[in-house]
Amino acid sequence: MCDELEKLGMKLMVSIWPTVDPGSENFDEMRDKGYLMRTEQGVQSVFLYLGPEIYYDATNPGAQKFIWNAAKKNYFDLGVKMF
Repeated sequence: MCDELEKLGMKLMVSIWPTVDPGSENFDEMRDKGYLMRTEQGVQSVFLYLGPEIYYDATNPGAQKFIWNAAKKNYFDLGVKMF
């Protein structure tokens, strides 16, 4: 799709939100590695938007690397270069 859009003079841009849905394929791994935000007492802080969401911990270098690797694999490597 990126190639088709490029031929039409357009570039695809995606918005990556700093939240993880508990139904995400990455949720369990991110939770187990401590990549999701928690309260001071260690409880996950959940908020509702279109369902339950949890922010990933952008201050955690491991979480930063995890998010970039997922974005690179699923977007950048497939032609999406704008975020």
